[in-house]
Amino acid sequence: EKFKYKKRNKYLKLELDSESAEWLLNHAFKELSQFYREKKEVGNYHLESFKNALYLLAFSDECHNDKTLIYRELIGLVSGDYNQLDFIDCITEYVTICFNNKREMDLDFIRGVMNGLIENYSLSTIKQRGYYNHILSSARNIFIIANELGLSFDNHALLKQLLSSVNDCESMEKIRTVETIIHELFIVGDDLTKKMIKEFIGSLDIDQFGHDKKIKFKLFLLAANIIEKDDRIANDTLTMIKNLSKNKFSSELYSVRNTLEFLVNNKEMQEFSESYEEIKKLILLLENKYLSH
Repeated sequence: EKFKYKKRNKYLKLELDSESAEWLLNHAFKELSQFYREKKEVGNYHLESFKNALYLLAFSDECHNDKTLIYRELIGLVSGDYNQLDFIDCITEYVTICFNNKREMDLDFIRGVMNGLIENYSLSTIKQRGYYNHILSSARNIFIIANELGLSFDNHALLKQLLSSVNDCESMEKIRTVETIIHELFIVGDDLTKKMIKEFIGSLDIDQFGHDKKIKFKLFLLAANIIEKDDRIANDTLTMIKNLSKNKFSSELYSVRNTLEFLVNNKEMQEFSESYEEIKKLILLLENKYLSH
């Protein structure tokens, strides 16, 4: 939120003279980046200092005349063992600020960050997967911006490595990974990437997910254009909603409602209209029961 002009919801730009910009980039940022590499386990001081320098670079026009050092350092850190959640938040914010301020973005830099994030997830242990999924969720803006910039993900060897690692996960982790990084790659991927993802999804034994989870997962995949609708999904969805407890309130209801709203209004799948109306009624009932005073 630093330097954001609240009234107009725009980022402000920082004007630096050439000498100050040179010091910020080639001394402060470079040294703090090295300190973070060496001291990342010693509290958050070095990370906070590094983040502050990177934010200043993001807002400064002068520092963006030559971004080679920034790009090299950030790709190196993302590709190495430096993936603290706060650090990934910082890089995501840097990319977002630069994009919102309409700076010229280097596609090789964006691609390098994406590849580093994917590779680190692929190489993580099963116990680490939940944490790395949080990291990938935090980095979602990077994939959205990549798509806006017209970048096409085509690293099929890395994608194969990712999909292989997901196969080792338990069912809920598979769902989370598909709904985060694999979905983002499907959006930004080339034709072969999309084909590989569809084949991977088709190979999943989704019956192991449980009845309701399976239906919700299929609704997500349908909304994401990863699968085609079948004859049963609309009826199964309606049955699921009618069988939901009227005494249990969950935020997941909003997610299902939003997915159904998208299918009905955006994709014009009117076969889901009854399910959409039913879940709206259920949410209203539960809100009146538990949230009204």
